[in-house]
Amino acid sequence: MNKTEYSLLNINMTASTSSNDVKGTIEDKLEKRTKELYVPLTGKTMVTFLDDIHMPIKEACGVQPSLELIRHWVDYGFWYDTKKQCPKYVKNMLLVCAMTQFDKVKPFISNRMFSRFSVVNIPYLEENDIYTIYNTILSEHLKQFDETVSEIGNGLTSMTISLYKHMMISMTPTPSKMHYLFNLKDISKVFQGLLLSNVKYQNFKVPMLRLWCHEVFRVFYDRLVDTSDQNWFIDQINQQLKNNYHLSYHDLCASKRNPIFFSFLNEEMLYEEVVDEENLKKFIKCSIKEYNSNSEFVPVDILLFRHYIEHICRIVRVISQPMGHILLIGIGGSGRSSLSKIASWLCKYSIFTIELSKSYGTSEFKEDLKLIYSETGIKNQPTSFVFNDTQIVDDSFLKIINSILSTGEVTRLFEENEFKGMINASSDNIKTADEMESSENINSIFIDQVRNNLHFILSFSPIKKSFGVRLRQYPALLNCTTIDWFLDWPKEALLEVASTSLYDLDILATITGEQRTYGKENEGITQDKLKSSLASIFSSIHNSVIEYSNRNKVELNRTNNVTPAVYLEMIFRYKRILHEKRIEKKNMSIKLRNGLQTINGINHKINDMTMELEKVTELITKNTKVCEKMFTMISK
Repeated sequence: MNKTEYSLLNINMTASTSSNDVKGTIEDKLEKRTKELYVPLTGKTMVTFLDDIHMPIKEACGVQPSLELIRHWVDYGFWYDTKKQCPKYVKNMLLVCAMTQFDKVKPFISNRMFSRFSVVNIPYLEENDIYTIYNTILSEHLKQFDETVSEIGNGLTSMTISLYKHMMISMTPTPSKMHYLFNLKDISKVFQGLLLSNVKYQNFKVPMLRLWCHEVFRVFYDRLVDTSDQNWFIDQINQQLKNNYHLSYHDLCASKRNPIFFSFLNEEMLYEEVVDEENLKKFIKCSIKEYNSNSEFVPVDILLFRHYIEHICRIVRVISQPMGHILLIGIGGSGRSSLSKIASWLCKYSIFTIELSKSYGTSEFKEDLKLIYSETGIKNQPTSFVFNDTQIVDDSFLKIINSILSTGEVTRLFEENEFKGMINASSDNIKTADEMESSENINSIFIDQVRNNLHFILSFSPIKKSFGVRLRQYPALLNCTTIDWFLDWPKEALLEVASTSLYDLDILATITGEQRTYGKENEGITQDKLKSSLASIFSSIHNSVIEYSNRNKVELNRTNNVTPAVYLEMIFRYKRILHEKRIEKKNMSIKLRNGLQTINGINHKINDMTMELEKVTELITKNTKVCEKMFTMISK
């Protein structure tokens, strides 16, 4: 469309979109010409695109008010001002609507709504068309690489598309896996990662294939929640590599661990595979210390191990890209919020989160958003918005977040004077870009800066009943984010955490501080062996509780959630109780020793007194005999 004649307004509808929401969004882009006549602000013809018009929930009588408002405008050219009870005629506006087509499902909107539009069915893209689009993009990027890398571009494209098709067919959504929804955005996310490749680190065939494995794992594998689904996915990877390059996943990743890619370990900030994981661990540990030393933030207490390092790298990978948003799904106590803040700190982003109070509501939430829009849109400061589902005081929060994720705009966020002030503040940046200084262009650039700089890190718990409902009602939570599912820690992670937690524990210490002595049968016992055995015991206990909790859920339909926080609490409680018992036994030993010493001292005194008594007794006996003799002599 010719931008001098047409302007565009996007409205993404959700299950809770009301007629007032639609009317308010459109009226924000209108200006009053006469008493009842309204036209677009710029004097152009405004094309309003209504996406997901099948989403609004029907009322008890079967009506969808937001769609009825649109139908009324199509029929009569106006709607009513609810305050003044007078009509508002809207001119120079065109409507384009879109909805998802579901096989064998009755349309979600009424026939009289359908009858007001020219209906066009857009079929799914053919595989050849998808291949041409993405292969052209990747081939252009790989021209500067070695020939061995340039040649595998076609194979990378075909493998990605084939894997995507298999995911669509086999990994279908169910009530417990309703997030198993895949679309072309997922292919785009894979190629977005492949386009981060560089000549310095991925200029050979194997490193490039390892990068491809990493990207498809991050986009597809991180959504899978069952071990069977994850094993199926690895089989698909093996099949694709075998068909195209006669390789297997084990050939590329001999350690059976998916490689980690990071962009903060080199001066050029290039995307590279982490070879020295200990170096990465030290780097993140130093960043955590820096974060905790900052007085602006509440310190985080994180026990760093590979499982957490992988999640941090996944979050960094997403939010470091323009318009990158991530949805972290896991039960409370899995470390989602802490890892989000550390990942944001690594990216050198501002970190924002709301502070709830008794009076906190939608108006306060919008006030916080004004601050964020000022930071990201005017100051051009990249910002992470860390948001937890426990902070959802009202579902209007999710409606607003859904709108920001999909369009970047919030209906009536700013008053007219506030918005003009922000336009004036941001116009200096626009002048340097030699852009036309119209209010429309300034607003468009302002929103683009907000969308590029604002990154949502959403943390949701899958055990809440509202989880599935919210994902269905607000589609942008799935469509506009990358999912990272926090599953139960694997056995290796449990052992690593336990070993790290027990590292500073002197398990062979004695209550007296003296070196422990052993009998012949225990001469081989060492600190490392005992700690390894303890770590194995902790891991077995935790896994057995999870196993029986799952059985309990299947057999008795009773849920018992075992979180990583419980595992850590078990280890720390063991260390604390061990320390307390050692002190208790030491005190008892001291009391016993003091008692024995006292008894021993008393025994010595008794012995001394006994000896003195014997001497006195002998003296008395002797003197008695003398007295008796004297008495006898006197009596004579």
